Amino acid sequence: MAVEGILATGDDPIAEALLVQALRQITTFLPQVTDDGSDSIARAHVMLGALLAGQGSDYSGAGLALSLAHALGPRSNSPNGVVEAVVLPHTLRFTASAVPERLPVIATALGLPATTCIDIICERLQSFLYGLEVTPQLQFLGVDPAHLDDAIAHAVGDWAVTPKMPRRASPQQLREIIEEAW
Repeated sequence: MAVEGILATGDDPIAEALLVQALRQITTFLPQVTDDGSDSIARAHVMLGALLAGQGSDYSGAGLALSLAHALGPRSNSPNGVVEAVVLPHTLRFTASAVPERLPVIATALGLPATTCIDIICERLQSFLYGLEVTPQLQFLGVDPAHLDDAIAHAVGDWAVTPKMPRRASPQQLREIIEEAW
């Protein structure tokens, strides 16, 4: 939610600040939590990141990754958050084409130079998943291909698809995003 919210916050510096800090908190401390679940300090930082992402996205809206997670998560063997993380690099590529000026904000929040291209940003997100031992492909999450039409229909009308989204996706474009994430 933080990444896609940043794409939609060009006119809201408070939402952007919340979402950037959320992204920093989560990418810094979630690996520590997965390494040692008893690390209460790291867990508190991840919780703070989640709260900041929620607050920031209240102002910015969510995005395609969340709408796809709402649609595919219940049709898989994985939590919505895992599904959202897997489709995020693909929805980011799709949406960022409408607001390329927002990429430096995401890049710097991920600890990358502001001039980092979309491909490197997406690789960073996928390597983050690998580091958490999450497969970056939908086919390994138990998503049943027989339910894709229903999932796409759900995603198009999901509440996460808000007017602040810089680019909306047609059902065919959502199918292409799913195929890329497959």
